[in-house]
Amino acid sequence: MFYKDGSYTAKAQGFQGLVTVTVTIKEGNITELTYEHEDTPAYFKKAWKVLYPAILEKQSAKGIDTVSGATYSSEGILNAADKAIEKSITKVSVTPTATPPPTVTPTPTVTPTITPTPQDGYRDGTYTGSGDGFNGITTVVITVENGKIVSAVYETEDDEEEFYMAWSSIYAQILGNQSVDEIDTVSGATFSSEGLIEAFQNALNQAKGETQ
Repeated sequence: MFYKDGSYTAKAQGFQGLVTVTVTIKEGNITELTYEHEDTPAYFKKAWKVLYPAILEKQSAKGIDTVSGATYSSEGILNAADKAIEKSITKVSVTPTATPPPTVTPTPTVTPTITPTPQDGYRDGTYTGSGDGFNGITTVVITVENGKIVSAVYETEDDEEEFYMAWSSIYAQILGNQSVDEIDTVSGATFSSEGLIEAFQNALNQAKGETQ
């Protein structure tokens, strides 16, 4: 059973209206989630800020706790995401084949195991970077494990809905690319996007051992 590449959309009931979530699958992995909603904006934003990175990190919407103070909005997001992900699941059936007669197999040559070097050369740890957003400074904290970016959180003075649109897209792109190279800004949220990209770049420079 695996995720089939493509975009899948589903709906579920939130606090005061329907929540629609679209899940994008690339190379068998969940790389991005986008939304439309008729829910109460304040509760929805609070839930989405926590649940979006949690679903990306877990690669599933199952077993994720709702957000305190935004329970019904959380349930709408999780249920819609789970339904969308279910649409992408392909069950592979294996047809048994006849067992061939045994043959003499030569003793295999032992091949040494090569430990790969992280492509981007990131050093494990937690790194903080900042950038100028639309309404002020945006700070991003990334976590690197085994040379790979595994998660990120933010603090920002931006409180507009456009910031959350920018975060959803850029966070997914950076996790997928493992770099800020060729990251697209979000239409309608250009300044918030640029602030996030700058903050990620600063943090990743530190992870590479480069001075800012």
